[in-house]
Amino acid sequence: MLTHSYLGEFDYLLWVLMGYSIVLASVLVTFGRISDLFGRTRLYTLGFIIFAVASVLLSLIPSDSGNFGALLLIGFRVVQAIGGGFIMVNSTALLTDAFPPGERGGRALGLNQASFIIGSFLGIILGGLLSNYDWHLLFLVNVPFAIAGAVVHI
Repeated sequence: MLTHSYLGEFDYLLWVLMGYSIVLASVLVTFGRISDLFGRTRLYTLGFIIFAVASVLLSLIPSDSGNFGALLLIGFRVVQAIGGGFIMVNSTALLTDAFPPGERGGRALGLNQASFIIGSFLGIILGGLLSNYDWHLLFLVNVPFAIAGAVVHI
């Protein structure tokens, strides 16, 4: 019996959406240790750079590229997750280093989590609005923030 080795459109969609989360969850512990060894600030900045480059590459994928375009989306989302992993694992560690114990929980880490939740919520709304115009904008909207994050920590 002959079987097909290609993925269906729904499988590609799942990998585009969930591949980021799978990779992000897989790298956090390792990236935490690497950051302890080679410097949190340096790898935090590298995370922003990787994330921005991957976002730009995602925005350049042609709309009519078919299965190859879907594979590029998946691949660049994996790269984006690697950058996001460096950002996520080091943001909390850098805040813990920067604030005294009395201000960590309520002020620093609370503000960090609130920012994450607000950003996630606004990202869904803004993403829905931008996708009405051009899906490429979904990936470009975060590039200025990633560049700003990298520049601030250089």
